[in-house]
Amino acid sequence: MTTSSFKMLVSLYRRLGIIVIEQRQDKSLWLLSPQPDWFPLIAKLDKGGDGDRITAITSNFMQSFVEDNVQGMWLSGQERQISSIWIEVDSSENSFPFEATALRQVDSMLIVIEYVPNTYKAKQFLAQQSRENDLLKGLLENKKAKQVQQIASREIELVQEINERRALEEQLTHLAFHDPLTGLPNRSLFMDRLQRAIAEAERKKEPVVVMFIDLDDFKKVNDSFGHHVGDKVIQTAALRLKKCLRDIDSIARMGGDEFTLLIPHIGEQEDIEIIARRLIESLDDPIVVEGTEFRMSISIGISIFPVDATNEDSLLRNADTAMYFAKHTRGPSYTFYVADMGTSPSKRLALASDIELALQQKEFFLVYQPIINVHNMEVVGAEALLRWRRADGEIVGPDRFIPLACESDLITKIGSWVIGNSCNQLRNWRGIFGEKFRININLSVRELESAVCKDRLRAVLNELHLPHGSLEVGITGTLPIENVSLMQSGIDSLKSLHISTAIDHFGERQTSLKSIKTLGLDTIKIDRYLIRDIADDKDSYEVFTGLVKLSSCLAKNILAEGVETKEQFKLVQQIAVDEAQGHFFTQPLESHFFDQWMKEFDRKQKQKLKVVQQKKGSL
Repeated sequence: MTTSSFKMLVSLYRRLGIIVIEQRQDKSLWLLSPQPDWFPLIAKLDKGGDGDRITAITSNFMQSFVEDNVQGMWLSGQERQISSIWIEVDSSENSFPFEATALRQVDSMLIVIEYVPNTYKAKQFLAQQSRENDLLKGLLENKKAKQVQQIASREIELVQEINERRALEEQLTHLAFHDPLTGLPNRSLFMDRLQRAIAEAERKKEPVVVMFIDLDDFKKVNDSFGHHVGDKVIQTAALRLKKCLRDIDSIARMGGDEFTLLIPHIGEQEDIEIIARRLIESLDDPIVVEGTEFRMSISIGISIFPVDATNEDSLLRNADTAMYFAKHTRGPSYTFYVADMGTSPSKRLALASDIELALQQKEFFLVYQPIINVHNMEVVGAEALLRWRRADGEIVGPDRFIPLACESDLITKIGSWVIGNSCNQLRNWRGIFGEKFRININLSVRELESAVCKDRLRAVLNELHLPHGSLEVGITGTLPIENVSLMQSGIDSLKSLHISTAIDHFGERQTSLKSIKTLGLDTIKIDRYLIRDIADDKDSYEVFTGLVKLSSCLAKNILAEGVETKEQFKLVQQIAVDEAQGHFFTQPLESHFFDQWMKEFDRKQKQKLKVVQQKKGSL
């Protein structure tokens, strides 16, 4: 084989990636390989002057081919396919499968070694590799599956964490804007809603109504039964108040026993009063907590945008002021704000100072409204009512100074003054009008609790020697169940002094009938608002007659307040009412005018009696 032919062949084999070994006649072996890194796999080379000469060949190669076959192949000159041989990669069991072919040439023999992966052992090797690959693939897939599972699990955890975070944020937001006890909006949320409602009402030229509500005498529930009971009372009251509202209305708890209402899209005062009465009636039924009944009442102050204020702060403040007047003045338990209620703190302080000065300068005076026996038309007594005439002649109504006086000991000083002056007047009139004449005075709960008033009553009665029952003390018609023991103590003190007792304005607000029966009062005075429509409205008449029958079971004497017309008086006479008072007879009069009225009334009654007797005589 020529050198050029051999080189061409070697070049071709190299392109195919085949190892070529040339064994020459001198039995020398020459290795030509396309990849030099294959050399250590099959041969040890001797780097001599003639080039890279094979000095040793791997045992596998020598045993399977060179020693056994080379001479025979050389002599016969035949091509021969020999069995597959394995070329070791290293000292381990790793190896590559090859097949060798001998080619007889003129002056040499070529041994062509080809990589054949399709032999049995090669297949075993590949199968082992495949199993290993499958195992590796399985491990990778398992690892991937675990990673996917871990990722999915982490995703679930992240979603759960996000949901928990959102729930916590929603909870924190709810707590930031809601009362934790009742779940109602708190002051912050209410003021935000009120601000928005005012802005909308301003655009639409509509009014917005704000109501400020306070639970009467709630402090005594906490003091007597504990805060855990008080909390349950607050919760129940909140639910009842909320049920009275429309979906567009808002109710909030401002703290303690105070609530506020936002009522948009309402204009007529009559509609506002309907809502206020509905709120009051929602607490008619007692609140039962741990087996104890609590009869709660509320006082409501009402202010209206834009009549009373044009911003949310002023609107709420004015409603609070009106509620304060509703809480301390007689009449309905809801009061609309009027401009002169919004007295500044400095003016309130000045007014309190003026009350103190009025006591010293004797600016207070009493007026008297006669009490008439409806059966024989005799004047059996009078109710003493407090008035204030300033030095400049201005008359200050009791609704302006009594609530302020109740905030301090001024009310006990005023009460002591009323007791002394009314009892002195009683002694004088009994000498004129007879021994059956009595005077009724009104004292607040604070005055009944006051040792000053109790001592004053005892001292005056002893000093003036007034007979038993000639002085009558009227108390408010609101008797929550938790006030019973306190009220009973006050009534017992009055009875020990032989003072008659009466409940004033009965029916005006919810009252514990059980308490009234237990207290053992002498007189029940039915409120004027229950008499107002009895001549014109059948339902009002039936309510009044029913209340009279009920009252007759609770006290021996029934008095109808606020008789204004002849028709009302005739109806009162037909019912089991004992006494009446009101403008039908006369307005409240100062003592000297009362004397004159009594003379005139007595003259008219005698004249009427004479006419009646003449008519009877003519028959």
